[in-house]
Amino acid sequence: MHALSSEPFKPRACWLLVSVVCEFKVFLGGELVFEDVVYASQDGSKVVLVNIFGEKRVIDSCTIAEVDVGREKLVLERSEG
Repeated sequence: MHALSSEPFKPRACWLLVSVVCEFKVFLGGELVFEDVVYASQDGSKVVLVNIFGEKRVIDSCTIAEVDVGREKLVLERSEG
């Protein structure tokens, strides 16, 4: 019941909350090295990756070269030096 009326409360709008998570495939040298990645961070000469299962992978001597959200693709390249 609505507080000011004897009529039952009827919501005027219904909202649907949808969570969209982009899960990346990570490539290094053209090869797939990790899948379902939801977190990536450059840490000096390392890239830290975490997937949807909480598995962490650290890839040394590389940088993040490309992030393509539309294709869910993250490309790494080897650092020089």
